[in-house]
Amino acid sequence: MRILVTGFEPFGGDKVNPSEEVIKSLPPLVGDITVIPGLLPVAYGEAEEELFSLIRLHEPDGILSLGFASGRCAPELERIAVNLDDAPLADNRGLIRRAALITPGGPDAYFSTLPLDKIRQALRVKGIPSFISLSAGAFLCNHLFYLLMEYAHKSRPLIPAGFMHLPALPSQGLDQRNRPTMPLSLQVEAVTLTVKTMGAGDV
Repeated sequence: MRILVTGFEPFGGDKVNPSEEVIKSLPPLVGDITVIPGLLPVAYGEAEEELFSLIRLHEPDGILSLGFASGRCAPELERIAVNLDDAPLADNRGLIRRAALITPGGPDAYFSTLPLDKIRQALRVKGIPSFISLSAGAFLCNHLFYLLMEYAHKSRPLIPAGFMHLPALPSQGLDQRNRPTMPLSLQVEAVTLTVKTMGAGDV
């Protein structure tokens, strides 16, 4: 079994992105699961082009996209992707999208096909905090999440696919008193357990 795990490059003034650091640190094998890391640009259009290029190249059996959400204290599994780009933050090419549909005429939302409750329970058993979130925001993370789930629901409805937001790393919180952080090693363990649970079947 092969699972594609993607992360994003740094954005918004941060010099690192936890999702990039995690995919660089993941083991190549989790049991009998081959982990395929992929780094995506923080740019509308380019991010999905790279994602689907990786999907075509590797034909994975599962897809987990990772992103960074400042202010979150633990990994959060996203349940719903909404058909809306509406963020004041520019992408890394300077583009801002406000009140714009991701797919004109598409459904208002798609649900993740990850086994969310099983993943959270697997993390809980290991003492790793995690949560299920109902909003991935309206920036690049949600944008990519929506297009990933559109692909999954239309083309491969049985594939486990979805999105997980990660908290800041300790190095990102050195000068911000109230910024929650989590060590890289624990974030890597959380994602590794997520991949293992995805490969267990019975979504």
